[in-house]
Amino acid sequence: MLAPTQGFFEISSNGTNLNIAESYQASKGGTFQKTSKTEIIVNMTDGSNNRFAKMYYLDNVTKGFDNGFDGETFGGIENSEDVFTNLAENNEAKKFQIQSLPISEMETMIVPLGIKAAAGKEITFTAEALNLPNDLKVFLEDRLTNTITRLDEANSSYKVTLNDALNGTGVFFLHTKASGVLNTDDVSLQTPISMQ
Repeated sequence: MLAPTQGFFEISSNGTNLNIAESYQASKGGTFQKTSKTEIIVNMTDGSNNRFAKMYYLDNVTKGFDNGFDGETFGGIENSEDVFTNLAENNEAKKFQIQSLPISEMETMIVPLGIKAAAGKEITFTAEALNLPNDLKVFLEDRLTNTITRLDEANSSYKVTLNDALNGTGVFFLHTKASGVLNTDDVSLQTPISMQ
């Protein structure tokens, strides 16, 4: 449901018409965007630009693409800095700003977190964890520095200065675990690192 003044974008081929039947329109009021969804919002800033990626944890979705639940980053405007996710499974190198993942696999999933940022930039990651089960914690893994940082605690953040420009995944990963500490000894690169 879209509230008044909200809009949306439609990706289509040339010459496509978009028709929205009157029967799809609603005029009754209701609670707008009331949510109790389990979600994590990862925020990234370089001090002047702020970007975010959202992960929703739901029933009846997959680790791959779920039409109507996953949303790619908006390509209409080029951003000099960006943060996004890749699909946790069956990835086709698309950049997602919103990704829905199965809540039943929350503790075993590792979500590839991609960034676009220039060399020499100090970037800061923070996270908002909403409606997480009490025992779950949110961690950001940096495979270049072999660092794991807990992000779900109040005022927690991870800062890093990039030696090389980044535009893709392979460096940062998001973990949700019940244990208080992740071990970096068993981490292996499963995705090639992309630098420019």
